[in-house]
Amino acid sequence: MCKSHITVSAETSAVNVVLNGSLGIAVAEGVEAEMKLAPIGVVAKAQMHPHVDPKAFVERILKLKEGKKLAVNTPAIYIKWNYKAEEFSLPITFTCWPAEAQNGLTLSMSYEATQELKDVVVEIPNLGPITVISIDGNLEVTDKIQWIIGDISDGSNGSLEIEISGEGLETSRLFPISVEYLHEHTLTGNEVVEVISNGQSIEFEKEVMLNATYQIIP
Repeated sequence: MCKSHITVSAETSAVNVVLNGSLGIAVAEGVEAEMKLAPIGVVAKAQMHPHVDPKAFVERILKLKEGKKLAVNTPAIYIKWNYKAEEFSLPITFTCWPAEAQNGLTLSMSYEATQELKDVVVEIPNLGPITVISIDGNLEVTDKIQWIIGDISDGSNGSLEIEISGEGLETSRLFPISVEYLHEHTLTGNEVVEVISNGQSIEFEKEVMLNATYQIIP
């Protein structure tokens, strides 16, 4: 599991990223194994469980020290990591064009995805009555405006244009705009790619999920 908090400037596109993640492993009764990890995509500060062999981990192999056993049936956390950066390649990017009008505001937004994502939702502050000019996806209005994009594929794009009615509204009140999505890969690249037992590669199940919070600020 990896959680991220991403802040992006609507004007300069400057990015600030904070990632926190963990890797949990469990094996069946009587199985002894070691895991090969994917080449790390970015430099992340990893914290290893005291039972993890640090020399093997340098070679991207996760195995335990001699005499230690992997957790059976119920996963235990063996690696934690955190990462901070001001430059980062995001799986989805948004561009915003807010403008003040005579009787309110207009907001045009567009997105472009470079990876498959699930359950993409954009939340915009609700400042008044809304008129939808165009939209790719669906709109739900409660105490916030929710642009529900849903599941998207690599290379997909879409846009939204709305008018918000109200006297004296300023574009700064449209921010922050929040984006949430799920991703089946960690942004750091910390994933198991092969499991080896007794010198042989064996089948394994892997569940990877990134829960991302993406905030667009003025």
